[in-house]
Amino acid sequence: MPVPLWRVLPHLPTARPRQPGHPLYVPPRQGAGRLDNPEHYLVLYLADHPAGAVAEAFGDLAVWRASMFRGTPSLPGSVRALVRYELDDDTAFCDLDDPAELVTRSLRPSQVVSHDRSLTQAWALRLWLERSHDGIRWWSARDPRWGSLGIWSPGRLRVVDVIPLAIDDAAVTTAAGVLHRPL
Repeated sequence: MPVPLWRVLPHLPTARPRQPGHPLYVPPRQGAGRLDNPEHYLVLYLADHPAGAVAEAFGDLAVWRASMFRGTPSLPGSVRALVRYELDDDTAFCDLDDPAELVTRSLRPSQVVSHDRSLTQAWALRLWLERSHDGIRWWSARDPRWGSLGIWSPGRLRVVDVIPLAIDDAAVTTAAGVLHRPL
């Protein structure tokens, strides 16, 4: 049974798969993200819940307004959209929300959610070098009920739906409520 995953992005309906604005586009300029090691691989970040994807995209904003759903100036004609993907359930993720996995890898929970990117990128590279996983799953720093995922093989994702976001969408209101953000 396919696994549903979500991501918020500036969507440009005319974009092709390797172009900015397409749901399968992986930005080539990486380096600041938790799992980033661009000299070895690129990673696409996703969430296991639609509200989790919204929270990851807008969580740093103190107040949420309708204007945050506009696209980006670098992509004229784009809009912020919630993309639903499907991934085959045989895709192997290293689940760092599993205590046994943390013990096996000699990782502490604090190392997983650390803001020290040299630390998180080091363990991510070790996992990638094992070549036994398609990506990594951990709990969202926004709310541990949501999972965050990084996938090294975005070509395995299937785009199911692209939903332009609005301030009254269920995923937005749920994320705003959990994060205590005024709308």
